[in-house]
Amino acid sequence: MKKLAVFLYSMGPGGAERNVANLLPFLVKHYEVHLILMSKVIAYEIPSEVQIHFIENSDPYESGLKKLARLFLAMPMLAFKYKNLCQSLNIDTQFVLMNRPCYIAAIARILGLRARLVISERSCPSILYKDDLSGRVNKFLLTHLYKKADLILANAAGNKEDLVRNFGMSEAKTKVLYNALDLKTINLLKDEPLESDFKPFFINIGRLDSGKNQAMLIKIIASISDPRATLGILGKGPLKDELQNLIDKFGVGDRVKLLGTDKNPFRHIKNA
Repeated sequence: MKKLAVFLYSMGPGGAERNVANLLPFLVKHYEVHLILMSKVIAYEIPSEVQIHFIENSDPYESGLKKLARLFLAMPMLAFKYKNLCQSLNIDTQFVLMNRPCYIAAIARILGLRARLVISERSCPSILYKDDLSGRVNKFLLTHLYKKADLILANAAGNKEDLVRNFGMSEAKTKVLYNALDLKTINLLKDEPLESDFKPFFINIGRLDSGKNQAMLIKIIASISDPRATLGILGKGPLKDELQNLIDKFGVGDRVKLLGTDKNPFRHIKNA
C-alpha cells in the first residue's frame, strides 16, 4: 500500500481542516495515511487507521506579526524536520494544505525530499495577501516555492486563474479540484437543534481575518434598519476583538453576534 502524508497546520474548526476530515475515511481505503500537523488542536474525528505526527505545537490563532516572525525563524528547521519525518516513513506522496505547510514542504523538496508533492491552494492569494509586509512576504514565498510542487490543486476556478495569471504557476500542473462533501453526514447533522434562541437571517462561516472580510458584513447590517436583518458569524481568529468593537461601535449587538466555533455548522445554515 502506498504511503500518503497529509500535511496541514492543524485540525482545528476550519474549512481546509473539514475538507481533510471528509477525505480521510476514503483515503485510508487506498493509502497508509500519515497526518502531519503543526498544532495539537484537533476538532474533527480522525479515523483510527490514520497515524498522527506533530512537527511542532504552535498556536493556530496567533497574530499575523507572530506568524511572520515564526516564518523566518522556524521554517528552515521545520522543513528539515518534516523532510526527515517523511523520509523515515518512506512517504510516496505528500498532500499539503495551508500556506505555511506548503512553504515548508517546498523547502523540504529543495533540501532533497523526493516524494511527490501535491499542494492544495484554498484561497485567492491576490485578495488574501495585502500590500503590507506580511502580504508581500507571503506573495514572494508563494511565487517561488509553489513552483516546486508536482501538482497544484485549486478549490475554485478563480483561485486557479489567480495562481496562473498573477503568480506564474504552470497551467499544465495547476488543476481545479472542488471541496469534498459528505452529504449523508450533512443531512444528519443539519437537524440537530440549536442551543441558542438567536437564529440569524444571514450566517457567515470562516476564520476571523481580513481575507474573510466579516467587517464588511457588519457594516452592511448596520446600514439596514430592518430588524429582521440579523447576522451570525461562526469562527475564531485574530480579528475577534476588532470585530466585536465594530459591532459595539455601530450598536448592532442585538442583530450581529460572534458565535465562536461549532463542529456542526450545518444546523446554523439550515436555520438561516
